[in-house]
This record gives sequence, C-alpha cells and structure tokens, in this order.
Amino acid sequence: DISSNLLSIAPVGFCSSIYEDALETIAVEINDTSSTTLLIYSEGFSKEQKFLTSQFPEINSILFNKIDPQQFAAEVLGINSSNKRFKSITSLNPNQKLEFSARPRGDIQKIFFLLQPNQFQSILPAFRYHGGNKFQYVNFIASLEALNNINQLLDFENSSIPLSDRISQSIQSREIISLESIMQRSMLHDWLLIEIIKQAGIRSADIDGMTGTLEFQRNSCAKRNLPMQRINSSWINS
Repeated sequence: DISSNLLSIAPVGFCSSIYEDALETIAVEINDTSSTTLLIYSEGFSKEQKFLTSQFPEINSILFNKIDPQQFAAEVLGINSSNKRFKSITSLNPNQKLEFSARPRGDIQKIFFLLQPNQFQSILPAFRYHGGNKFQYVNFIASLEALNNINQLLDFENSSIPLSDRISQSIQSREIISLESIMQRSMLHDWLLIEIIKQAGIRSADIDGMTGTLEFQRNSCAKRNLPMQRINSSWINS
C-alpha cells in the first residue's frame, strides 16, 4: 500500500528508505553487543532480519509465532524451563518447602523487536512482565505506525527507537499531539523540503528534517541519519 511504501521504499531524491536507515541505526546499536543480542521478528520483516543476521551471525533471532504473547515471552526468556526445573526439584522431596521465583535467561542484554506495527503493544509488555528491567528493549521504527496520540508512547517508556530529534522535540513542545501516520507525514514533509531546496539551486545543505538529519548535495541523493532515542515519560508529562 502507498502509506507503507513511503517508509519501505526510497522516495525520489533520497538514497534509502526510512526503514533502511532505521535498520542501519539498529545495526550500529547491535555492533558491540551482538553476542548478547536477541532479535524477535515477524514474517513481514524477514528481509530486515536476514540483513542483520548476515552482519552479525552470532545474533540469536526468533520468529514470533503469533501464539499468546505471554506464553511466547515466557518460553523465549526461559521462564517455562525455569519453572519445569523447579517442579523437578520439588518432586524429589515434596515435603520440603522452597522459596522460588522464575529467573529469565542470563545470556541476553538487549532485545530488538522487528514486528508489525500492531504487535508491539502486546509483545513489549509481555517481555517486561517476565523479564522486568533486566533487559534493554529496542523497537523498530514500525512501532510508531499503530499509535494515534502521544500518550500511547507511555507503553514504550524506557525502550529505545530510531527516531529523529525533531519529532521527539515536537512531541515535548506539544507541536505534535497526534501520532496518526506520523512517519508518512514526516516523509512527505522531508521530500517536499528537498524538492524546494533543489529548485532554489542550493548546492549543499545539512537539514534538521522530520525523519532525521538530512545531508543534501546537488546532483546526488539525500542521505538521512537517524539517532537512537530512549522514550521517556517526561516527553509527555513535561
């Protein structure tokens, strides 16, 4: 569809799509911690998953199989196997009472989610329920596509996302209140801005765009840099 194509295909005048640039930002984030990285992805992002695992073969990546998110998170984080071990231990001596709380796996530091927009708001809480604050969570930029207003960002508090400074600042200043189609609108804004700069005959410019920092060179495609930002409740409550 047209709206998703704006994000997954490079528009005229741009070197790459928003999805591709967000993926590069995630790759930089993974670089130093690939051996302790877990990647959860849906079928629709198999291409992005292969891009990352080809760069970092040691990444543990798991396809979200669309079962109940709580069950999925418990299985992936080792909660189920921890419970099974406890039952085995107590069965050896059923008269002995043991204190027990299931512990999530210890070989992972960061969990990256490459999911369909409508899956984030169920998957992330499920992983937090079982994993608490033990892990750092990173959402793909697609997580913004199912949101309608800035209050829904609270569901993603303390998780990170590739996001432009311009958008986060506009949220904090209340310049942006509605998040409906925010990335599509931002892409159209930047595309129009590049076209105006071209017509003005400008040779080169560094632009604080809505989708990221843009590098414009005449007779070349525009490059985009997307920073990684951690979502904070102060954005909404300030």
